[in-house]
Amino acid sequence: MTNTSTEYATLRVALDSLDAPMTVAELHGGFCGVLCAGGAGAASAWLEDCVREADAELAVAEEARGIFRLMELQTWRALGGPDLEFSPLLPEDSQSLEDRVSELGYWCHGFLSGLGLGGLQLSEDAMSDPMDDESDDDFENPVEEIVKDFAAISRAGLSAAERSDPDDTDFAVAEIVEYVRVSVQIVFEDIGGARGGETGLPASLSEH
Repeated sequence: MTNTSTEYATLRVALDSLDAPMTVAELHGGFCGVLCAGGAGAASAWLEDCVREADAELAVAEEARGIFRLMELQTWRALGGPDLEFSPLLPEDSQSLEDRVSELGYWCHGFLSGLGLGGLQLSEDAMSDPMDDESDDDFENPVEEIVKDFAAISRAGLSAAERSDPDDTDFAVAEIVEYVRVSVQIVFEDIGGARGGETGLPASLSEH
């Protein structure tokens, strides 16, 4: 199993070297969204675009590519494998609760953006605020339900009461992270099944 704390730190170094504006969580969420909606080829192309847009020196760009490709391979194997080992890349529990909640929001925002970039058509209802009484919560499609929940998570923050009771809030955040983890697997399998499924390791990844 991948050491997620090491992977997170390594990706942070790569993003810093590229002077990229996104966080590790946002990068991983975006990659997972494109991978779910568009497949491995689209996800690889998106990562390459991230490197090119940084306009970094050749050696820096190549090092970042190598790190991104490792993340790409590990994420694909985790989502496509039978052991349900996928987990969103987020700060460790030793980081402040506020930072972890913020990064979880960035992860979900990145994922939703990635779904759109990967070609998934997101309805306005699915992206609406769940507190809006006019929004329709009765979705037949589980992917749309997940999209709606992720949109809400992406806007979440800590209330004063939650800050004053970190133990209960910690438990709630852990439950949300688990929901995100399982939901991404559902989206991957649902959309992949609609594409006819993708078995084995894509050629674009096996070459890395």
